[in-house]
Amino acid sequence: MSQKIILLKNKTTPFDPYDDLLSKTGFQPTFIPLLKHTHLPDQCLEILNSKQLLELDFLIITSQRAVECVQQSILNCLSSDDKKLLLSKPVYTVGPATAKFITEVGFEDVRGGLEAGNGSILSDLIINDLKDNSNTSNILFLVGEVRRDIIPKKLSPFTNIKLQEVVIYKTECLDDITDRFNEHYLPSTKNVVVFFSPQGTEYIIPQLGNLSASETPKIISIGPTTEKYLTSNSIQVDQVCAKPDARSLLACIQRVLESQ
Repeated sequence: MSQKIILLKNKTTPFDPYDDLLSKTGFQPTFIPLLKHTHLPDQCLEILNSKQLLELDFLIITSQRAVECVQQSILNCLSSDDKKLLLSKPVYTVGPATAKFITEVGFEDVRGGLEAGNGSILSDLIINDLKDNSNTSNILFLVGEVRRDIIPKKLSPFTNIKLQEVVIYKTECLDDITDRFNEHYLPSTKNVVVFFSPQGTEYIIPQLGNLSASETPKIISIGPTTEKYLTSNSIQVDQVCAKPDARSLLACIQRVLESQ
């Protein structure tokens, strides 16, 4: 039987690290988008088109969708001088993939990334960087409508840090998720299904639960939060990525295929 690797995520543009690495190692991943992302740049543009841009010390951008919004809906609306100034601001981020994307967009000083695998670690890095700074640091945190509050909570006790969260995109579930999943999930193939987030998967969970033992795929979770969601819905998880990145996912895929 042929093997099919199904990634339950939107393919990131212009570069998807999962697609790049899996393709280079002989796999042909199938992406099934679950979510629709809408850019909401207006509030951010109001800030960046005002004197607040001059007063801004740092940015935090932890989502690749937020980077996409900056690239596609914010930078091209700024004057050349303001764009140059914004791209010179230090940016804190989570994980190597998002750090790479931010660098490709044009930011010159990207911090965290490989050294910061999650929001809690990134917060500690920021706190450590600014601990000797007696002046107040103005930080702009660009987020989606749905986000965790780890970073704001960890930074809030520090009086020398002024954090402003600005929503620049929203995420909604697509309507035809079940149909597209069934289109790609063929019982005659050995499937590996990779879950990246609980969001948008509520239509797929019942489909998996109704499969016979011979049709049940190997399940990989991108991290412990998604694993907890899956197990709470009676879905057996075969592998959990050590880190939320392409190399960790490749290692998990290789392990589950070796066990078949």
